[in-house]
Order: sequence, then structure tokens, then C-alpha cells
Amino acid sequence: MQTMLMRPGDPPNAHLGEAQSIYFAKKFQGQFATDDNTAYEFAKQQFTLGSANMIDSVDILREAVAMDELTAQEADQVANAIESVGRHLRRIHSRSRGPGYFFI
Repeated sequence: MQTMLMRPGDPPNAHLGEAQSIYFAKKFQGQFATDDNTAYEFAKQQFTLGSANMIDSVDILREAVAMDELTAQEADQVANAIESVGRHLRRIHSRSRGPGYFFI
């Protein structure tokens, strides 16, 4: 499975975490959380986890807001902090979000 996620030039263990997470999500009917677009689509299509079992950072932040664990402003700050250290949210999420983006 790991090799199916690899792109030319990737180091040997580049997608090991995603591969292991997909495996266990499928095995135990759990959720798979990733902001890696390739891994997200691969798991959704190849391992039929289904959209209900596929989540990303924004989904997690939205759930935290819905459960009153974070305010929408705090969720926006977390998303901005993720991006400020060079990480990326899945590309479907706008870079000009604002706190309102985190309400379900």
C-alpha cells in the first residue's frame, strides 16, 4: 500500500504513516485523518473507507467547535498555525477562511 502512495523521488518511508493509518482504519472500521490529498483520495477510492470515515484537520477543528472544545477563532488560529510552519491543509480548503469557516 505504501508504494501505491509514493511519487518519484520520495524517500523510502515517505508515506509509511499514511499507509499504516489507512490499513488500521479499514481493519477496525475507524476513521482516517489526513491533509495529504493523495492519501485522502487513495483511501477513499481504493479502500472504500467512504466519506464518513475520511476526515482532515478542518473536519477535526469543526467538530471541536461544534462540541465547544474550541471557539471558531481558536480553530482559525490553529489552522493558520498549521500553515505558518509550512504544513498544508487539504487543497479544498480556502486560504482565506476566517472563523466562520469552522461552523458546521
